[in-house]
Amino acid sequence: QLRHLQRSNHDQMSKLYKLLRRNPHVIYYYLYRHIFPTYTRLQVQKISACGQELGSEILIEDKIGFSGTPSDLLPKATRCPSST
Repeated sequence: QLRHLQRSNHDQMSKLYKLLRRNPHVIYYYLYRHIFPTYTRLQVQKISACGQELGSEILIEDKIGFSGTPSDLLPKATRCPSST
């Protein structure tokens, strides 16, 4: 039983680590119980928008463009005057 383990016993901890370190259930538990709650902010509400909404004046009136997007795929409101 785990309650009989002594955290100060290096040999016991080493054997336990080797036994559990690649166990997917242990990894999942550790990530979701300790790492994610500590280092990620959880949002109550998800906000999303498609490219058309981002390119139109619905959200932002003035914009330059989208990085890496070819001009012919951009909404007309986002295109540079020379590319229309």
